[in-house]
Amino acid sequence: MRKKYIYLLLAVMLFMGCGQTVVMGTGIKDGKTNEAAIVSTSTVEDSIFLFVKSPAGKMEQVTYQLGVNLCDHIKPSAISQLDVAMKTLVLVDNSFSISKDDRQKTKDMLVEFIAEKKDNELVRIATFDKEIHYLTDYISDYIELKKTIQSITYKDQETYLTDVLYEVLKNDFATPEEVYNRIIIISDGVDNKALGYTKEELYIKVKEKAIPIYTIGCSNGKNEETLKNMFALSRTSNVKYYLMDEVKDLELLVQEIAQDRTITRLEVIPEADLLDGSIKNSKLTFEDSGEVYSLTADVLMPFKVKEAEQVTPTPTLISEVVETPQDETSKVETANKMQFYLICIAIGVVVVGGIGFMIMIFLKKKKQQNSFETISSHVVANYEEDEIQEPTEMAGNDGEEGTCRIWDEPKRKTLILTDIKSPSKTFQVPIAHSVIVGRSSKNSTLVIDYDKSVSGKHCEIEMRGDNKLFIMDLESSNGTYVNGNRVLTETEISSGVIIKLGRLEFKLEVR
Repeated sequence: MRKKYIYLLLAVMLFMGCGQTVVMGTGIKDGKTNEAAIVSTSTVEDSIFLFVKSPAGKMEQVTYQLGVNLCDHIKPSAISQLDVAMKTLVLVDNSFSISKDDRQKTKDMLVEFIAEKKDNELVRIATFDKEIHYLTDYISDYIELKKTIQSITYKDQETYLTDVLYEVLKNDFATPEEVYNRIIIISDGVDNKALGYTKEELYIKVKEKAIPIYTIGCSNGKNEETLKNMFALSRTSNVKYYLMDEVKDLELLVQEIAQDRTITRLEVIPEADLLDGSIKNSKLTFEDSGEVYSLTADVLMPFKVKEAEQVTPTPTLISEVVETPQDETSKVETANKMQFYLICIAIGVVVVGGIGFMIMIFLKKKKQQNSFETISSHVVANYEEDEIQEPTEMAGNDGEEGTCRIWDEPKRKTLILTDIKSPSKTFQVPIAHSVIVGRSSKNSTLVIDYDKSVSGKHCEIEMRGDNKLFIMDLESSNGTYVNGNRVLTETEISSGVIIKLGRLEFKLEVR
């Protein structure tokens, strides 16, 4: 037992002697919150913008790595020095579920918040019930904002923060910006009703948008669970959350939120060959007050179609040649040989063409003989309704009057997957509606069982009207990629694309 404590003590001493602090998002150092974090990211045109909070706001020796590529083009800027430092959307739950004390506290806190803000900070006020109601645009005018805050009235109504916030993130923040955006929510919690979006879907959307969400919870004695759900929004977006009952000094709360002014905006311009629209893991390293910090974040890469390289033709030098009588003789001989070769080739083409024509006539006659096959009514009934083609009328045999009715066979498409590294591994399966691709023979239509990186049910390829193809990932362990881009939602594809399932890459064709 004593040895165990000695080892533990040595481990603690070794950790304290380490000169580098490594955090992902918000970390803990010496029992206190370490405020080094990438609080927001945005991809605009050819640039990636990172909004980084550091303990002293001094970032030195900055390096940034995208995957395995080190970026050379990094431009840091303090957001307080930008034309627009930040944009804040304030969402106020104005239902009777908020107590009278908390209603007044909300207004007092918001008035203090706008009084303390700078001129280059824009604020938008909104209330919500089943949907959001915007009371202002993004403005900086203190008098108009104060008047709007004091005019907020509380009503007997149901509020659905989950649905409202999901739609706000989806629609209002659909276009990425170079500006630092954030949201402040004052409410009694996140609901999780049977209809509408779930809280799990909301958390995914929060991570996808990477917008900081400060939450201030109002307790009514019966909403502990919904408050926990709401505070999870702040934890997911790497910022603080507050319980209104525990806030004794509103000015202190406002000052903590105002610490975002120390955020540094890093503009990163990736190399041209990285502009593929994929999601890449990145690593930011910098020094602040003698400490070294390493932060990681998943970022959306810009997408740009690569222009075809223009090749400048190399001029050819032609030197003048003096011809001799011998040259003239050799020219004549060469011309005669060429003429002989051309005649032989022409004869060969005629012979091969004649043989081919005879073979085509033979095959056509054979096909016509086989096509006159009577189909009984009980066989026709077994065909699916969408597979039966319109009947074709053909003349009767031996000059008899009347017609013979036959049905054309339905044309089926064939889905073909060819392993790029091992072309001998080619998989073919008919596709009328959809095909499940995976490692499990029980759950998959097309089975790929020679590599464990392929999930049991990996993806679904569906054919719809006008022969359009769509691919969906079926929550596979290692993801589905099309031409290097991960399939996050239903994606339209075409014959000739490269799909990646786990470690395997296949060329997809439909014939």
